[in-house]
Amino acid sequence: MHRDVIGLVEGGYTAPEIIDAFTRVYGERALMAPTKDGFNLFGWLAPFGALAGGAVALLALLKSWKRPARAPAREGPSAASLGASDEELARLDEAVRDDG
Repeated sequence: MHRDVIGLVEGGYTAPEIIDAFTRVYGERALMAPTKDGFNLFGWLAPFGALAGGAVALLALLKSWKRPARAPAREGPSAASLGASDEELARLDEAVRDDG
């Protein structure tokens, strides 16, 4: 390849003409980077799109971790549902406090 380039330079060809000749012979792989048109444009833009999407997902995740969900307050059963009198509940409460 190097000899080909030297021969073309000595033949009076310009740099764009030499690049075009190599691209015709070897295809797009002869270039340092793919052209920015057609499907190659997706290849150029996809990493940036993935990076932006990842950043948005990470921010959403961090935001959800910042404020933990509060569990609803649990209320005990009422005296009416237990069928106990106020006097019985007071004795039960006193007995529980004495155990602790």
